[in-house]
Amino acid sequence: MNQSEHAEAAVGFLCYEDKFMLLRRQGHQSSAGEWGLVGGKVEQGETNEEAFKREVSEEVGIHIATEKAECLGIFDLINPSRVWRVAVYKTILQEFPEISHAEATTADTIWLTKDACTARDDIMKALRQLLEEHHVI
Repeated sequence: MNQSEHAEAAVGFLCYEDKFMLLRRQGHQSSAGEWGLVGGKVEQGETNEEAFKREVSEEVGIHIATEKAECLGIFDLINPSRVWRVAVYKTILQEFPEISHAEATTADTIWLTKDACTARDDIMKALRQLLEEHHVI
């Protein structure tokens, strides 16, 4: 798998201790009300990593240093309406972050272990794929 391959979206696991952050999506998106990872579309001229960092900053106000974004791979993930080519990252946070919801597309945050996450019925299908089929974390 070529990790420098251009993806349509970039998402990531923001990890603190044994948990990772999820955001509840709101608005008119197909995933409204479901929990998912921080991330979004890769804009023209951006690398996958640049898109991931920008989305984290926009959605939760956390700035990630270059050395802290580990690419876990690029995956084809099923969204209710189509298949997306998604670059997936993992960042280990040294301190519990202060979250700011600047984006209107996110509502709440929650920190869960992998087991607690997969036990929920309200996580995005693509997130379940990453955890149960691709075993990324």
